[in-house]
Amino acid sequence: TLYAGKPGIGDILQTGSEDGTDWIPAEVNTSIRPGWFYHKEEDSLVKSPEELFTTYLQSVGRGSTLLLNIPPDQRGQFHENDVASLLGMRKILDSVFAENLTKNAKISASNYRGKSEAYAPSNLIDDNADTYWVTDEGIIDSSVEIMFDSAKTVNFVLLQENIALGQRIEKFHIAAMIDGEWEQVAEGTTIGYKRILEIPSVETTAIKIEFEAAKATPVISNLEIY
Repeated sequence: TLYAGKPGIGDILQTGSEDGTDWIPAEVNTSIRPGWFYHKEEDSLVKSPEELFTTYLQSVGRGSTLLLNIPPDQRGQFHENDVASLLGMRKILDSVFAENLTKNAKISASNYRGKSEAYAPSNLIDDNADTYWVTDEGIIDSSVEIMFDSAKTVNFVLLQENIALGQRIEKFHIAAMIDGEWEQVAEGTTIGYKRILEIPSVETTAIKIEFEAAKATPVISNLEIY
């Protein structure tokens, strides 16, 4: 049994337990400044909006909760530099994730359980966290394909597992249709609650996610492409 402050769990907190029976969200604690508290000499060392966005991808984008420390100054207010960086990060997030390219796209899968609509790939793009795509029992090697109505520029792919049914995926990759051929553009290991993969900017008419290894049949609840 794990609990906060339990002796000897430092290694598990850093890596997780592959055969664990409970899913516990990780926390990424970091500061917008070099230090945890306000120091005037650090006013020029505030993380830039771009650095904060990278931190977002490396925390939220890897299934963790981001706890960003923003220390108040001697006035009891956030310094102007900190505020500017936060607003800048918000602007980047709003821009990057403005248009989900799965909208109005066609989706298919190599397999889905019992050919039932309850488990169809369309559940991945229905904006409903309670629905999901799942393969037939024992089928792990599988894929999902999104076909656009015209060529799109793709930079990010977001995936979410149905955590209520466990974290399962161990290895997958993403391919883009380029000049009539599938070309691998990203690969990953675990997905968990949320995985955001940044890929080289690519012009493509289709994206395919191929699941290669998992602890059990894939159960994916959400797919977004930007």
